[in-house]
Amino acid sequence: MIIYWRTCELQKSISYLNRWKNYNKTDILKRCWLSIQESISNEDTLVLLQDNLTEETLEWLKSTCKTTLIKVVNIPKHAWNYHQHTVTLIEELEKTVLENKNEIHFILEDDYLFVPEGISIFKNLAKQWNNGFLAPYDYIDRYKELKNTQIILGPDRHWRTVSSITMTVAAKGFVWSNFFDVLKESAPTSNDKVFEHILEKVPCLTPLPTLASHLTEYHTSPYMNVDALWKYYGEKI
Repeated sequence: MIIYWRTCELQKSISYLNRWKNYNKTDILKRCWLSIQESISNEDTLVLLQDNLTEETLEWLKSTCKTTLIKVVNIPKHAWNYHQHTVTLIEELEKTVLENKNEIHFILEDDYLFVPEGISIFKNLAKQWNNGFLAPYDYIDRYKELKNTQIILGPDRHWRTVSSITMTVAAKGFVWSNFFDVLKESAPTSNDKVFEHILEKVPCLTPLPTLASHLTEYHTSPYMNVDALWKYYGEKI
């Protein structure tokens, strides 16, 4: 699997949502990084797209990475309202997909906290899933209204279809290759709504129970003990 991990130390989020419990962004990204390292391996490649990281934080990330296959991509300086980090991500993704169409390509933001075996479980299903996208989180706000969904049985849990996702999502390269035109168009504003149109054409599965939680004030996943995991990874920093 190729993971494209986008990271930034700015406290302000591009979605203008508060961080979970107003925790410091550097603390968040470090714990989320360690949660990936719990089950990543040397068969995985990690592309680190860094935007406004201090040299100290960047060196810490590299020193704690569990795969030797790591590539650092520096995001050019940019205005707040032009999302160069997403533009560069899509450029890097397209270039790598062309060379690895049968590989799993997972774009991942730096504020998703995984359960210890989360990456491994996610990758095991992704190897078998050729029909569309996969996302590792289960948003609690999806249960506020009834929507049609389908359930499939994975290796160790159920997965269900969803109609919207964020830009933390994975697919095989040959799936991604069908959508680069619309992804490039939406990249300068990081508009997640592009996936609502994409998911009208191909499905996306998310796990029940969840494998990761988004650390914003509104989106922690149900039935995941985020406080305990926050403490667990904090002890490893």
